[in-house]
Amino acid sequence: MGLTGNAQNNNNDDKLIGTWVLDYNKTLNNIKQEAKQYYDGMTIDRKQSLQNSFNQRKMIFEADGNYTLVINSERQVTGTWDLKQDDITLELVAGGRTITHSIGNLSNQNLELHLEKSTEAKQLLGTWYLDKVSN
Repeated sequence: MGLTGNAQNNNNDDKLIGTWVLDYNKTLNNIKQEAKQYYDGMTIDRKQSLQNSFNQRKMIFEADGNYTLVINSERQVTGTWDLKQDDITLELVAGGRTITHSIGNLSNQNLELHLEKSTEAKQLLGTWYLDKVSN
């Protein structure tokens, strides 16, 4: 994996390292029009269920190339991460599966993450907005 060799040299790697918490309201407010129409048609219970499932979501990127996606207090995914040379392509590997996301914006406090489009299911929240809570 290329990360360990260049983590100290890549400023965006350094920015990414830390704990990020999903800003659910910002993520929801920036969904695409088609997804918004779908969301607006959902029942109140379904909307609440969606919010509950994303409210505790966080991503932890470690300097050694490991990451943890905390889905909720009972479920998490661990694997490795690698920010490619273009500084936009973020590869996450977990359970033998590689997922490629793209970074729309990355600062010391904010991360805009465009999720890999899945052929299996439409994503309501295709772009996540995360806030850094610790390094």
